Amino acid sequence: MEDPGLAATVLKVANSVIFNRRNITCNDLNTAVSRLGIFRVRDIVTAQSIELLKHSVNLSKECHEVLVNSATVSRELAAVMVMVTRSFQDLSVDDYTHLEQEKSLLVGFLADIGLFCLVNEYHLYLEKGNYLDPDLAMQIFQSRCALTSEQVLNTWGFDKDFIEVASNQVKQIERPEVSYLDIARIANHILLFRKQDHEALEEHEVEINVDGAEVMYQLTSLSEVEFQEKIKDVLRSAGM
Repeated sequence: MEDPGLAATVLKVANSVIFNRRNITCNDLNTAVSRLGIFRVRDIVTAQSIELLKHSVNLSKECHEVLVNSATVSRELAAVMVMVTRSFQDLSVDDYTHLEQEKSLLVGFLADIGLFCLVNEYHLYLEKGNYLDPDLAMQIFQSRCALTSEQVLNTWGFDKDFIEVASNQVKQIERPEVSYLDIARIANHILLFRKQDHEALEEHEVEINVDGAEVMYQLTSLSEVEFQEKIKDVLRSAGM
């Protein structure tokens, strides 16, 4: 309530198509919080803040480029996770009631949150007069991002679904047939396929059921224009 920018963001997102499925407009923050729940508001605020920092933080040119690229990747992953979730629910609403489009979106946005921490530390290290080869720094970012993201989300109290996707590891013994981790892996596989990244595709494994195979077929069969338009539509309908 003390930050007009974030308050406006929460209201905008709360009234968006994805988050406002009952089509009830709220005009004040208290109503938005009571409808979304305090944890979902925290998720929205965290995702929005990190996205803004990636674009506006005052770092070196190299660090800024890494974060801007990260923002693009996280937006794509978040949008495609929503598309995958929708496709599963279109095939069978009853079997996938545990999946929420809005949660898929936020899980995707925060999947690489640890990268911001690593890049910021790298910048501070250079600011102190030290030197680290940029190529080596990139290798460190790639190898440590998942672990750092897991630590951040765990410290901030995010649930296991967020942590599983960020770490790309199963953390829960009891789990549904299709979890958010499965959604993220399918979404990532689709993105790799569309970018024709054959080397990454060979190393990327994803377990899917029959519905998952149908979802993957549908989304990989779209033309590039259709696919990009769907990504834009998701982001518009989410208010982010």
